[in-house]
Amino acid sequence: MHAAAERLVHEGPVRHRADLARVCLIDNSPVSYNVNEMNGIPIEGWTNDPSDQALLDLLPVLDSLRFTSDVRHVLGIRGYS
Repeated sequence: MHAAAERLVHEGPVRHRADLARVCLIDNSPVSYNVNEMNGIPIEGWTNDPSDQALLDLLPVLDSLRFTSDVRHVLGIRGYS
C-alpha cells in the first residue's frame, strides 16, 4: 500500500463527539440525561392525550436556544439544570 493511502485508512468505528454547548435533551426520565444534566429539559410523560401541550409549551425555550452559544447557560437560568 502506498504510504499516503495507508495514512487514510482508519481501523475501528468512527465516533463523533457532540458539541454539548449546542445540544439539549427533552425527556420524561431524568435518567436519560443523567450524564449531562445541564443539557436536560424535563417533560411530563405523554399519556396518549390529544390535548397534551407540553412540547408546544417548550417552544419559546427551544426558540431562545438558537440565539446562545451554549444552551446550558440558558437552561440553567430557566431552572432546568
